Amino acid sequence: MSVDKEKLRSFAERLVSDHLGGDFDPVPAIGVTAADVLSLLAEIDQLRESHEQVCENYNRVSFASEERSKKIDKLQAENEDLRKDAERYRWISKNAELESYGDSYCLPTVFGWDIKPGAELNVPFENLDQAIDQAIRQDE
Repeated sequence: MSVDKEKLRSFAERLVSDHLGGDFDPVPAIGVTAADVLSLLAEIDQLRESHEQVCENYNRVSFASEERSKKIDKLQAENEDLRKDAERYRWISKNAELESYGDSYCLPTVFGWDIKPGAELNVPFENLDQAIDQAIRQDE
């Protein structure tokens, strides 16, 4: 069943402008059947349900987007760590020497501390990665 909403709106606006049907005054017959009222109420309920569904979907998509963003950040950090590891490996590989007495490799020397000129004390590195990174910087 379809209600001519424009016709109903126009009629209601005329009633309001003529100060009829306001403040709980009974509205003169406006040609709306009980079935029309039920149809309009059903449409309101349907729109409300649709709105709630849209809100639920938005929240679900928003949450998924946040989770994806966290995963992307984690993968980018992991990728950066792997890139640094690959750079260290390439440096070690490039600076390794093949011994003349066989198929053994002599790996480059990496100091376990940061050698600083002057009166400052040499600062030990926290791990091998830091020591290799310093050696790479010195090669540049």
